[in-house]
Amino acid sequence: MTLLNIPSLTYFRRDGLPKTLQSLIIQDCENLEFLSHDSFHNYTSLEYLKIYRSCNRVTSFTLHSLPVLKNLTIYYCACLKSILLAEDASNQNLLSLETINIGNCNELESVSSLSGLLSPNLTDLRVTNCEKFRSLPESTNTLTSLQNMEIIGLPNLQSFSLPISLQELRVGNVGGVSWNTTWENLTSLSKLDIRGDDIVKALMRRNVPVLPTSLVSIEISGLKDIKCLYGKWLQHLTSLQKLEISHANLLKSLPEEGELPFTLKELYIVDCPLLRGKLQSRTGKEWSKISHIPYICIDYHVYQ
Repeated sequence: MTLLNIPSLTYFRRDGLPKTLQSLIIQDCENLEFLSHDSFHNYTSLEYLKIYRSCNRVTSFTLHSLPVLKNLTIYYCACLKSILLAEDASNQNLLSLETINIGNCNELESVSSLSGLLSPNLTDLRVTNCEKFRSLPESTNTLTSLQNMEIIGLPNLQSFSLPISLQELRVGNVGGVSWNTTWENLTSLSKLDIRGDDIVKALMRRNVPVLPTSLVSIEISGLKDIKCLYGKWLQHLTSLQKLEISHANLLKSLPEEGELPFTLKELYIVDCPLLRGKLQSRTGKEWSKISHIPYICIDYHVYQ
């Protein structure tokens, strides 16, 4: 069932939805009161739930009574403050949950589990652009199935844990987090996408390599203050094949010769105006730093 652009819709009748419902999408129904928690037990077949720019009076959301839910997506839910995944350790109703995707909920403060447990089958966790968001469940690092994680635009995030099963990580603009974490434990991580200055600055300050050698691809974007990518924080990445740097208006210098791994096969530089001028003619100091890379693309112009 899809409910789309119905601002006049304000509530569901208690028996208003079929109990056989497997997918429910609610979009642009801002005045709708969501289903009461007491009625959740009626929807034992619901696998997919998406709420987008709707249910603006909802302040909390509890999942424990949706036993076969696989995918939860919530975007632009104006008053949502908390999402509770499970109330106690005996609750087994989240065994099917595979994907949590939450974004642009500016009042949201936490996704929590009173039992301390999360779904063991969770493979994809994304929380983005939530100004007041402070915490994820502490048990995140125990999720052996979690492969993809995105945490971007959470300026009040205090801490989070990374499971060793993680394969792809997109992270950036998460104020308050200490980046002295042990990245090298993430031995399955193959793709890292860094947004903003904070993490890059922390990595460049470290005197020892911290990123896992399993990395095959790194993307760095949205650098506002960084003028120079210095240090040996990339040099030890002997599996790295692709590096992309984009949207860095002040960046004018790449790592020194020998500080980029010789395993690199592809380099992409997009919208870095000060750097572009030093690379266009294949001459000068900046070009010599990358001349060993077989495929170079600068603002969609390819050099091979």
